[in-house]
Amino acid sequence: MSDRSDCLREVISQSCVATIERCTCGTLHLVFGPFSLRLRPEQFRQLVETLDDAQARLDERAREQPAALAGLASLLGRFVQPGES
Repeated sequence: MSDRSDCLREVISQSCVATIERCTCGTLHLVFGPFSLRLRPEQFRQLVETLDDAQARLDERAREQPAALAGLASLLGRFVQPGES
């Protein structure tokens, strides 16, 4: 990775959360407001895989949660009469 002043950056992706820039030296810059993270392409790929894995686990838990709550409601319904709390 280089701090050379002659490197030029190109925005390759942007959202309301972050901007990703590619430098002519090959470095990828992830910019989150005032915070910037410089990564080599292979580091970037590993980060993306890690984030993707984390999102898949969060999605899985979100799908499981309503089933768990329904099971709890069913269990509580056995002990609490309708209209009571």
